Amino acid sequence: LTSVISLDRVSLKAKVVDAPEILAVIGKVPHLSEFLNSLYNCQYKSFFAAFSGLTEQIKLDRYLQPHFRYYMREVRTVVYSQFLE
Repeated sequence: LTSVISLDRVSLKAKVVDAPEILAVIGKVPHLSEFLNSLYNCQYKSFFAAFSGLTEQIKLDRYLQPHFRYYMREVRTVVYSQFLE
């Protein structure tokens, strides 16, 4: 989740999307696979559908919950800037 806002698109593909350690566990968190793959593949409709489902998981996480508003704002900034490029 945190690498989405910190890495550029090329680094995201190399370090997260294709990483075997990520692929092994990405199915355990609901909506996370669709969130990551639709962001990389520029499928914004499915991205925002997965993003809305993933927000409930972020709210339940005790480490990410205090930073929820910041994370939401930064992810939207990344997505909109990618869309405009």
